[in-house]
Amino acid sequence: MEKSEKMEMLPVPDDEAPPPPPPKVTFDDILATVGNFGIYQKLVVFLVILPMVLPSGFLSMSSVFFGATPHDFTCNVPNVTSNFSGLPQYVSKLDWEKEVKVCHMYMLEEANSTLPSDWFNATGLYKQEACDYGHNFSDLAYQSTVVTEYDLVCEDRIKGTLTFTMFTVGGVIGPLISGYLADRFGRRTSFFLCIAFQSVFAIATYFSPGYIWFYFFRMMVGMTSSATFTVPFVLLLEITGPQHRALFSVLSSVTYTIGSLIFLGIAFLIRDWRKLALATSLTALGLYCSLCWFFPESPRWLLSRRRLKELEVYLRNVARVNRIELTPQFDKDLPLMLQRIDLNENSRRKNHSVLDLFRTPNMRKKTLILIFLNICNKGVSMGLNYYAPLFSTTPHRRAFLNSVVEFIPYIFAKSMFNRLGRRLSLFLGLSVGAICCLSTYAVPKDFANVTLVLTLVAKFCITFTYLGGKLFEDETFPTVVRGEGHSLVSVLSSSVSCGVPFIVDLGHNFTILPLLIFGSLCFVAASSLIFLPETANFRLPQTLSDGESFGKNMTWKDRLRLLPLKPAESTPVVNGTVEEREELTAPKANVNEVTAKEVLA
Repeated sequence: MEKSEKMEMLPVPDDEAPPPPPPKVTFDDILATVGNFGIYQKLVVFLVILPMVLPSGFLSMSSVFFGATPHDFTCNVPNVTSNFSGLPQYVSKLDWEKEVKVCHMYMLEEANSTLPSDWFNATGLYKQEACDYGHNFSDLAYQSTVVTEYDLVCEDRIKGTLTFTMFTVGGVIGPLISGYLADRFGRRTSFFLCIAFQSVFAIATYFSPGYIWFYFFRMMVGMTSSATFTVPFVLLLEITGPQHRALFSVLSSVTYTIGSLIFLGIAFLIRDWRKLALATSLTALGLYCSLCWFFPESPRWLLSRRRLKELEVYLRNVARVNRIELTPQFDKDLPLMLQRIDLNENSRRKNHSVLDLFRTPNMRKKTLILIFLNICNKGVSMGLNYYAPLFSTTPHRRAFLNSVVEFIPYIFAKSMFNRLGRRLSLFLGLSVGAICCLSTYAVPKDFANVTLVLTLVAKFCITFTYLGGKLFEDETFPTVVRGEGHSLVSVLSSSVSCGVPFIVDLGHNFTILPLLIFGSLCFVAASSLIFLPETANFRLPQTLSDGESFGKNMTWKDRLRLLPLKPAESTPVVNGTVEEREELTAPKANVNEVTAKEVLA
């Protein structure tokens, strides 16, 4: 017995040592084997998915031109033979610091009398009357808008503001429905349902019999505004490898901006809001119908729903189009490997909820700051989009410049985030944006071009910080609740953004007041960044314990040091279970050389 035990304790010769366990095979490994950015992906991405993102840009600008208030309008005065007369020329209520009350006309003492030459200083001597006969609107920028058609100015100005708000309200409700549809019925089916729903109500907008119906139709269209961008974007990420995801994030944003510019071109040619609504709706519908036949289903969704037969067909087709020859062994073992991956995914799936983000103090603090940061980025970006054309005599030009400025951050944002870190990049962007907005208070009213430049720089900065804010969310929320964290931030920021049109509406009384509010918001957001830990050069937190411990013991020196630590100085987050640590450091498998029997062993 002792001899047997001693024999068992003898070292095993090298040639008899058991082989090391095979590397873990993930779906990314299989996708890399069949090609994760080959001919197939390039054709689908650039000829199908990205073009279908273009109409999303239409939606972002349509509210501005449907509900615009012309820069100049006057009271529609009664017949000159009556005892009423209007001012010779009403100035726009949107002009800088004008004191004439343009929402009233003045009753003269005698019939057919005329105003004195010094009427500007003498209006207080005459009885004011509301513009009961409607208004005459300038047609230099618009032939017709919802505001001019239904006379939504002066006492009814709030009704004009609601033309913007109802679209945003739909944007709050829609993601809750579209997200469920995308997970339950697939990316392809949910996208088709959304564009069909959107097309019906977008075309119905042309036939709106009143502004209440217009509100309803716009809210219905707004419910799909998120899905028509998010679903194609998610599909982009799910048919390609992880190394290309940052590129497609930028390409999606660029395509969205191009869509906005296309809409502006159509809006410049068509100045009537009903014709504009119909033209853009039919353009979007034509684009959708011509490309929908080539819109694929997500392979990762097929895996999550255990539709493995369809997934096998998809992977083999991708390999064929990408001109990649699969080994006979891989082709034979593919079903077993997919089953193993499915089992691993299910075994690792745990029940987590958005409430987990608030159970511990450090995670709760970071979540609240990220929510506020996104509210600032989204609210100010939306506000500047609305503000630029509404308070300008050349709204199409201002909106065009506003959109062009968005392209610049896409070029260098990634390198800036890597060089300066997330915190310093966002701090500089928000601070410069705040300074530009607040500086408009000191600009004389005759220097409108200076105000234009400042607002464009602010728009540039907020676009830059919007990109950085999304990256900050990705790197701060733990993997197990990252999706829930994104959804929470999106819903809350969209809900608060419903109030942005009312902030912009304050400019009717004091033109730069919205800019002062936006600047103050950016300043507070920049200050809050010192309480978030730098995420550059750190490994992504995987578990809730990782998220809680990351940045928990920051000193004031750490908070005030905005420059990121170098990789050698940083301590990656590696807390969690053994399996999670192994997954972070596991070698990538070449699944063309690993058989399913080895994987399942």
